[in-house]
Amino acid sequence: PKTADATRNFERLHSLPVHICTDCSVLETQHFDAAVDALYGTGFHGELRPSGLAACGLIRRLHKSGAFVLAVDLPSGINTDTGEVAEGAAHADLTVTFDSYKPLHIAKISAPLCGKIVCADIGIRGFDEACRCGKAPARKRPRQLSRHAGVLFVILLQNICTFLAERRKCGNRLI
Repeated sequence: PKTADATRNFERLHSLPVHICTDCSVLETQHFDAAVDALYGTGFHGELRPSGLAACGLIRRLHKSGAFVLAVDLPSGINTDTGEVAEGAAHADLTVTFDSYKPLHIAKISAPLCGKIVCADIGIRGFDEACRCGKAPARKRPRQLSRHAGVLFVILLQNICTFLAERRKCGNRLI
């Protein structure tokens, strides 16, 4: 983790009943009910890095074996602004996007990889203005690629409640 928030959240992770896996090949033979794809953000462009390619491969295998895949904002490996799909990109059953729909959510090549798409109001602007129209807003400049490391969660259904701890509101954020 490189930021104070990322460091604090990584430290919190150690207090949960989770296993932090640095080699996803050990997960290939296990069965999971769900996976949360939060590897790459809206600044992704180009090709997947080797570790991202391996993680997206795991997400695709989990998806093919029946696991429910939830993508956070976008399935990893898709360019938000163009809908261009990198080789090895993840596939999702549900994509929850924030504030507004993005071009990738309506692009012919990338929309099918998103599964069902839901726009979540996170208080950035009026929900009606951002989400109701279902159109991707025009962008004036490309997004910058985030330097933060991504996250992949694989979840056993019977353990889901242990991950849903009560959180308190701090401004527009839950902490």
